[in-house]
Amino acid sequence: ALNVVTTLPKLAVVYADQRCLNMILTCIEPRGEEVDFGACPYYAASLEIVLTLFVHMTANKACVEALANDKILVKLYLMLYRPASKNALILVLDILQGLAKTPTTSWSAATQAGGIYLLSLVLPQGDDYSEEDDYVEKVQERSISILMTLCAEKVNGIRLVTFLQRFLPPGLVDQLKEGPKESTRKAFHIKSETPEHVWNPDMARKLSKEVNRLKLLAANAQLKGTLNIPLKDEYKFQFQELDNEVFVGGVYVRLFMKQPEFPLRNPKRFLEGLLKEYFKVALRESQKNDGVDNTMPVLLSAATVSLLRIHKLLSEHAASLGYISSLVKFIERVYSNASASEVCGSALRLAHQLSVNVRVAEALASVKPEATNVFMRCFEIGLGAKILALEIIKRSLNPQNRGRDGLVKQALDCKLVQALLNILDWNAQEGKEKGISANNADEGTQRVLVVDIIHLLRKDGAYAEVIREMVDENEIWKAYSQQKHDLFLPSNANDST
Repeated sequence: ALNVVTTLPKLAVVYADQRCLNMILTCIEPRGEEVDFGACPYYAASLEIVLTLFVHMTANKACVEALANDKILVKLYLMLYRPASKNALILVLDILQGLAKTPTTSWSAATQAGGIYLLSLVLPQGDDYSEEDDYVEKVQERSISILMTLCAEKVNGIRLVTFLQRFLPPGLVDQLKEGPKESTRKAFHIKSETPEHVWNPDMARKLSKEVNRLKLLAANAQLKGTLNIPLKDEYKFQFQELDNEVFVGGVYVRLFMKQPEFPLRNPKRFLEGLLKEYFKVALRESQKNDGVDNTMPVLLSAATVSLLRIHKLLSEHAASLGYISSLVKFIERVYSNASASEVCGSALRLAHQLSVNVRVAEALASVKPEATNVFMRCFEIGLGAKILALEIIKRSLNPQNRGRDGLVKQALDCKLVQALLNILDWNAQEGKEKGISANNADEGTQRVLVVDIIHLLRKDGAYAEVIREMVDENEIWKAYSQQKHDLFLPSNANDST
């Protein structure tokens, strides 16, 4: 049979017939008892011939369909547990690679312990094969290649990914999904602690021990005729090193905060993950009347701000996904909830960083509810929130913003100009008691921002004359309009306006 398919590959289709295939499959029937390969010198050699025939058959579509059967796949996966020879192991892996693009093969890997057997070959095995590193590398590379192909399979690949997530740190699962093979193999063998990858010899050793334990249990059950090897619903291998970590969009958030300039493989995906998780967590916490946990919203907001500072163009991506509108709606919803003031502050800091980008400023001009009115309401929260809101408004009035006239109209509708003049009014300030958070530097910064905003509102535009009529003859504005206030600005307050 092997000579036939080697000489005339097209004739391999003959062995796709169930009667022929069943006879060949008897040669790889798993044996319940241990086989003494030394006492059976021809067993391994004859098995390798059959496996070589299967390798050739995987080049034929009809044969692939015939071999991609869950009962056959269990036999092949089981041969990874106790191979007759090193060459036999390589051949089995080659067969599985030829079948890896089929839905049944990925399903079998996720539900019939195939993923466990493959994972056991990928993980470091102590001193095994220490004198034959090339062979070990070959086995690991083939196993990783199979797992990567199985994970990418469109029908059941996600099932296997979910299965692997129960064992591996999320960074390694991402590595398996994205590759390439060589760097993925190295990722399993090097000590690393980066925002994208956390792994060390102790983690590898503990996981390898657990996988080998499960592999033995699965093999014993399958040798007795059980095909499916389900894990308990609550099963999840725990790594002590990751107890306090949050993994979002392919990145460990807390490690990213320690190394914000780390060159991420996919910063866009990280941004999308951060924003999605932020709104989910922030909305949940803001709905509580007491017992609000600010930790996650503040952490996710801070990570997003750090990411946007390094990758400035990502702000445009956030705007294109509609998150500017979501952010304004969220702030409007939460600003009056005193118990969620920190959550609102995290949203304001996020809006503050996003507003640096002119495309975000344009998006602010068109969202509902009107952004200017929402940010003006945040003046009531406290001086810190007030300064953030003022700077957001200032940035949104960037002369390059094509929607600037709409924002000026919003300012008129919500009486922002009068509110700004009231902030500058020294008579009103004299009688006001200062809270604990108030200090001269912050109040100076506030006045500078107010003056800048009024100057921006007065710039040429559809409503410039209306604004000028309101402020030019105002005594308060006359006192401030010609003064230089730059010294009051915070050191990092540099933007295009």
